[in-house]
Amino acid sequence: MIGFIRSNQLVLSNAIYYSYWKNESATAIAYLKYRSTIDCARTRAHREDLYLEYGGLKPFDPFVSKNISDVYSISQDGQKYLLERGYPKDKVKISRLGVYPSGSCTLYSDEGLSILSVSYLNPVKRVALIAKAILRLNIKVRWVHIGDGVEFDQVKKITDSNTQNNINIELLGNQPNEFVYDYYRNNHVDLFLNVSSSEGLPVSIMEAYSFGVPCMACDVGGNAEIIDNAWKFLLPAKLHEEMLAKTIIEFYDQRNQWPSFRRNAYTIWGKNYNAIENFKEFAEDLNKPCY
Repeated sequence: MIGFIRSNQLVLSNAIYYSYWKNESATAIAYLKYRSTIDCARTRAHREDLYLEYGGLKPFDPFVSKNISDVYSISQDGQKYLLERGYPKDKVKISRLGVYPSGSCTLYSDEGLSILSVSYLNPVKRVALIAKAILRLNIKVRWVHIGDGVEFDQVKKITDSNTQNNINIELLGNQPNEFVYDYYRNNHVDLFLNVSSSEGLPVSIMEAYSFGVPCMACDVGGNAEIIDNAWKFLLPAKLHEEMLAKTIIEFYDQRNQWPSFRRNAYTIWGKNYNAIENFKEFAEDLNKPCY
């Protein structure tokens, strides 16, 4: 990085160096600040780049803590974690992510239950747990999953065992982000599911909320900050398929409350996760001088 700065004759006075992830890039700009090559080094912090138990050993973390100018956690849980790790209180801030308004979801159907999940298929995302829970349902249900990964064959093996006429399952594989938005626009979705064992603060939930779709997620990472727990949408971290199936049925039995759930979801997005407001506020803070 020093060579890049020198070869391009970059003007360093009043420049702000920013890393979207608290990873090697954040370490590099913290080092440049330590060397007095730059004056201002800032970084965001999400999940794998933040929590040692999920992202692995971070031997330079104490160095980054001492030399980075500011760390912007995407969640309160992340901020708490950084302070517990010894980051100075005046360096750790919260700056939530967000998504832009993109339309509205097709109104829910009064025939059965339509569930969507969007994630990689890996052990942390626990999509196999969703598949097993869906097969326990005795109601008419359509479950669509968007995403691919190392556990695709495992999940497909579970779903291929379905012999019930009341259950319709579609595994759509990896798709571009715009496909997800179009799916919301062109299909009715009653419930979004996320059962990950670890999270930062999921953008997929923000996306669902922006279309007025209520979400269930486990109480891990920053999920408690985004999930509307006026009902039972915040699931226990140690979730099993029987419990998930039972909660889905309870949600289905609350059909008279679905319009209220949808309004609450959209309100949460507008109040806390509207990218227009959040990114404007972040840009203003990012451009402030470092001290």
